Amino acid sequence: MENKITYLLGAGASKECLPIVKEIPDALTEFLKEMKIPKYRLSEDIKFEDLGISQSKGQIQRHFWDSMQWLITNIADHSSIDTFAKKLFITKKTPELIKLKACMTIYFVYTQLKKPVDKRYDSFIAALINPSKLKHNLPSNLRILSWNYDFQFEKAYSFYRNINSLIECQAFLNVSPADITSYNDIFSLYKLNGTTGYYTTTFQDLLNVIDDLSMAPSVNTIEALIKYYAAMTMDKTRYRSMISFAWEDNSISNEVIDQATRNTSDSQVLIVIGYSFPFFNREIDRKIIGEMKQLKKVYFQAPGQESKNYIDRFSAIRTDSNSLNLIPISDVDQFYLPPEL
Repeated sequence: MENKITYLLGAGASKECLPIVKEIPDALTEFLKEMKIPKYRLSEDIKFEDLGISQSKGQIQRHFWDSMQWLITNIADHSSIDTFAKKLFITKKTPELIKLKACMTIYFVYTQLKKPVDKRYDSFIAALINPSKLKHNLPSNLRILSWNYDFQFEKAYSFYRNINSLIECQAFLNVSPADITSYNDIFSLYKLNGTTGYYTTTFQDLLNVIDDLSMAPSVNTIEALIKYYAAMTMDKTRYRSMISFAWEDNSISNEVIDQATRNTSDSQVLIVIGYSFPFFNREIDRKIIGEMKQLKKVYFQAPGQESKNYIDRFSAIRTDSNSLNLIPISDVDQFYLPPEL
């Protein structure tokens, strides 16, 4: 019988494309500078008519710049963006939390369109994909748990299917959350913190900010991103962010976490990549990993000594960690492929 294998990905898994926590303030500062270049300026006369917002596209764009500067300034006063977000949540500053999510979504989408996909996702898919299968062509005994909002996995996969649609890639990869039906007996990708998208409050349709993964940064890209910002921050009755922090009580993320817990409970092998088990996520990590009753072996992949530090932090997640085979992996050139695969 095949081993059931689960990967747990943190920010370090996408480091070649997207910043880790300590790099975010500088990355956002450079991003804001780029957003203000003349070729990206939007019209001061034309509106997003379908949103019914009175401001012009150019006015909304300047509003977005101000929001980005607000975010950069406030992150500098906190240890991380997660800390600032939790403060907004606890103090019930809902409009500001919505603004934070909108700004971060736009940054993540734009950066992933601008930069090449992290090549480790590419080599991982190349190693595992079965070219003889047109559908469900990744191992059925494999599950991916990700704390990242990005679509690095989907973008890397798109090159192997010759399709540019994000929603089509999400369907092939059995991604949750997404506007597709999830199945528990095939390869699946669970985004525990949600993803860079949004949903309608009326029909609960899940939408991608940009669906074309081949789109390059241009004024049309910027217009689509600014329209998303307007929908999220100025048309608040119709749309909600699909980003959900671990400490929020969000129905969509709760469903994803429940699915992930059920469908990884029979895991025998866990591979942790670029994930430091932060305190903010501990309750959910305990819920999911605690249900892996058949777990025998855990690999921890991170550069140098950090992989051993992950093992120490893991003991806060599993009280029986001493009975498990815990193995540090310090080579981070490729995602680790265990012999059990």
